Amino acid sequence: MKNILFFILLLVSAQVDAQKINFTDPTNEWYVSTRIESPGQPNRFPVKNEKFYYSGDTTINNTVYRQMRNYRADSKANIGAGLIRYDSSTNKVYIYRPSGDLVLYDYNLNVGDTFYSAYSSYYTNIYYTVIKADSTLVNNTYHKRWELQVTDTAFVDVYGELYVVVEGLGCLNAPLDPLYGDRSLIFYNELNRWITCFKNSGNYPSPYTACSDSLVKVLLDVEAPALGQNNLSVYPQPATTYANIQLPEAIKSGTLYLYNQVGQTLRSEAIQGKTMITVDAPATPGLYYYRITNNATGAMWQGKLLFE
Repeated sequence: MKNILFFILLLVSAQVDAQKINFTDPTNEWYVSTRIESPGQPNRFPVKNEKFYYSGDTTINNTVYRQMRNYRADSKANIGAGLIRYDSSTNKVYIYRPSGDLVLYDYNLNVGDTFYSAYSSYYTNIYYTVIKADSTLVNNTYHKRWELQVTDTAFVDVYGELYVVVEGLGCLNAPLDPLYGDRSLIFYNELNRWITCFKNSGNYPSPYTACSDSLVKVLLDVEAPALGQNNLSVYPQPATTYANIQLPEAIKSGTLYLYNQVGQTLRSEAIQGKTMITVDAPATPGLYYYRITNNATGAMWQGKLLFE
């Protein structure tokens, strides 16, 4: 009897685990990175990080919406991003507008179908054409997958050529793209945007299993300099063999920490009587994060290092 009960529980558990992720699942969290071109000589390409998540429900005209919020690491601002609902009868995800809800994701699209993005940019409205429709495994469960291409090739250079949408996760650039999917190159110098990590029910499902809470903490905390200490200088960027970090004050006793993209500490080294810190390139090129602490004053500096 115990064996039968155990088998039933195992079967039920497997069925629960095999469920598709719903875009409006209140446990969903999206961590988005945006690479921008920043003025300077030579040009710099910093990365800003954001978190999108749900915070309760609201009812408008007898319709229930999830309240999506947006936490911006650079400014530490937490703002409303949109009111979202999923309609199982139409198999579409909608975003609230007083004049009528807009389709954010249409799970019925086939190759050749056109998707109209009414708020896709500050410059123009854009049409996308489905060039591929298949499926992908997320948590060992198949989710539909679409590739959308800007229909008018005249806008490709400005607004990007391709968007990938996965059922339940949304656009792999950001959860409100491509409806708000332009890279805002003209207005905000944004070059590209991508989901760094995705979290559902407290876990990071495949293909985001390399993510961790420690990585997310680094991503969201790294933009916050100590008060009054944001005149730190880092060069060259990108670097090849080493990068210099010029501090605004001498550190008599402190520590440098270097993290990889999954939040693991690669190295820590003591700092004594320095205003300039040299960080040797790790064995593998890529984006890394640093944190510097002053043990005497409690001041802290943190940021990103890009090695080619």
